[in-house]
Amino acid sequence: RRIYVRDLQQAHARPVSGTEYADHPFWSPDSAALAFFANSKLKRVALNGGPAVIVCDAPSGVAGTWSKTGTILFSAASGPVLHVNASGGTPEQATRLNARDEDDGNHWPAFLADGVHFLYTARSNRHEGKLYAAAIGSTDATYVLSTPSQALFSQGLLYYLRGNNLISQPFSGKSLRVNGDTTAIAEQIGRASCRERV
Repeated sequence: RRIYVRDLQQAHARPVSGTEYADHPFWSPDSAALAFFANSKLKRVALNGGPAVIVCDAPSGVAGTWSKTGTILFSAASGPVLHVNASGGTPEQATRLNARDEDDGNHWPAFLADGVHFLYTARSNRHEGKLYAAAIGSTDATYVLSTPSQALFSQGLLYYLRGNNLISQPFSGKSLRVNGDTTAIAEQIGRASCRERV
């Protein structure tokens, strides 16, 4: 198993050297590199060649996001979201589990455009899932809405699952709140276990 990339102008994909046994890849903000999890490590590799570089230990990493400021956020099967410099270092806690909700994990971090604020979904046996917004440098979080899925923000719209439907809704990157009506984008979206992603 390895990562392949394909230019949309090309007919065939090419393997990326150094990505053997890779899982859950994600792009650098300039699309010049990839980060991924392999052999209990978070790694990064440049697409123009060169070896994969270990960023940090990540025994059960399942999702990540890379900001324009050079910070990587990643989540594991359980526990809080962690952050680390893309050049390498020791991961630090970026979110805090909500003890009142008995959260068992914070998942699917996704940076907003400023490279400081980000979204993540908290999972618990007490609720289906809650989407929060937070910022690097503080474990305080702002509740956004309820969803069991990952949420992504693009061009003023937040995309997430409600039931089996893919929804879009206006979202402010400044106030960190939804501020308009929802629109159904697609219906009967399949889910893969408790870690569904949009």
